[in-house]
Amino acid sequence: SVTATSDGVIVDVTPPINGRISDGSILAKDVTYQSSTTQVQASWEPFSDLESGIMGYRWGLGTAPSSDNVIEYVEVGKKTFGSKENATLSPGVRYYVTVEATSGSNMTTEAFSDGFTVDITPPELSQVY
Repeated sequence: SVTATSDGVIVDVTPPINGRISDGSILAKDVTYQSSTTQVQASWEPFSDLESGIMGYRWGLGTAPSSDNVIEYVEVGKKTFGSKENATLSPGVRYYVTVEATSGSNMTTEAFSDGFTVDITPPELSQVY
């Protein structure tokens, strides 16, 4: 008779817990407006999954939360930031960064930023004192 044993199995039935998403390269300084019509930067807090860990992230940009109609999702491994040069952003439009994390059990969770607007209008001087 042959007996086999293993060191156990962890069953992961929960998706990752999302982190906070920030428009801009600095997590603590969320961008509300930007003047660039060609560059996008995003950063996020690490997502977590206690059972199977986070295997990687992908991020995209859209004109609505959970959308990638401006920058299609890009895989970034375990990095907690992304950037894109040569994007095409329109003034006056609000854009949202969406980040998706994948756990070791291949479950996903997505979260999105509060958005930023491209503003290329210079400030107007109204009064001089």
